[in-house]
Amino acid sequence: MQNILVFYGGSDLTNETTKAVQALVETDLTDVMADIVVGAGNPHKAEIESFCERYAFLRYHEQVDNMATLMVHADLMLGAGGSTTWERCFLELPSVVTAIAKNQVRVAEDCAAQGWIGYIGWHEDVTVERLIKELEQIREGRIADMQRACRDIKIWDGTEKNYI
Repeated sequence: MQNILVFYGGSDLTNETTKAVQALVETDLTDVMADIVVGAGNPHKAEIESFCERYAFLRYHEQVDNMATLMVHADLMLGAGGSTTWERCFLELPSVVTAIAKNQVRVAEDCAAQGWIGYIGWHEDVTVERLIKELEQIREGRIADMQRACRDIKIWDGTEKNYI
């Protein structure tokens, strides 16, 4: 694992990004590079930028137009359980996912049950310690398992027996 991408949406009102960067620092992942992406509407962006400036392995980005490129070059992504979940699965990008909206919970649970993502729970229940535990498990080999599971996703084409 060489590149980690952190993105919890344009506004990240629950401040998951701060939890993620703290977990990266406390996990001693200084042998990797981490792209920390926040949107222009993130109310915590100044504190996140200041935190990132203290660590050479954290690269702060605001309101990017190259998210696809960042995702393609990442080995792991920490993010929310929204529509980006499907983009990550398509790219076989292993992910640690936090639900930040109620409509994300069921999808995240179902995706985790298939092995496509590492779902760590509802944002109010996710702590820096929980993120650290997940990152440590990922370092021990879960990345390949998630990539394989995503590669094997079958998409129903609307017929009874055919999958794309």
